[in-house]
Amino acid sequence: MFSRILNFGAASSLRKGLLGACAVAAMSFAGVAQAAPVGFSVTAGNNPVAGDEEVQFNDGQAQSGMLLTGETNQTGFQVNFASTDMLTLSGLGQSAIKSFDGTGFHTLDIYLTAPATFTSLILKVTGIDKNSDITFTGSGVGVSGTTGNIEVGNGGSFYTVLTDAGKSFSKVTLTSLGGISEVEIGTVSQVRIGGANDPNAVPLPGVAVAGMMLLGSLGGAQGLKRLRRQTVAA
Repeated sequence: MFSRILNFGAASSLRKGLLGACAVAAMSFAGVAQAAPVGFSVTAGNNPVAGDEEVQFNDGQAQSGMLLTGETNQTGFQVNFASTDMLTLSGLGQSAIKSFDGTGFHTLDIYLTAPATFTSLILKVTGIDKNSDITFTGSGVGVSGTTGNIEVGNGGSFYTVLTDAGKSFSKVTLTSLGGISEVEIGTVSQVRIGGANDPNAVPLPGVAVAGMMLLGSLGGAQGLKRLRRQTVAA
């Protein structure tokens, strides 16, 4: 396990470097600049965050398609995994997400059902080969931009994706270097989500409020009993 900040500017090979340069040139020609990450960071390693949760696939149903769904194992938030390719799962629990045909996939969007947001993401990414490169793109409250190329290799590497204080993700996207022209992602597994929050959720009453509600109910019941006694006596 290690926690060094990735050197995003390094390319895995001359071929990948040329592809990246062509992609940037194409975007610049089209008038679209690839913005650097704002409000978040990607760190190599499995670096747990207080309160983060496993994402599990325990509904007992086999899933295949361009959208797979799991949920956080404590708070029950639905977590969505969408791709431009057909996906499937290797099993239940903290299952590995892989392509349906076993050849890898190009992109993966990870997000909670709107308007819920999150602040941390830990996942293990395995590339198709030892030269596999990907990028991470973040979007959300105070979060935007895309990292440079990250070499993931084919041995499986953990990454911890965190927002800055006061920021939150609506979505994190993994993309193969070269986009749809090249497949780099083999599997994504052992996903953890932290800081899940639904701004529209109605908070449960605190202990003090619940106690007052209980006393009020008891008081109301006693009042009804007294009223019944007075009615009988009359």
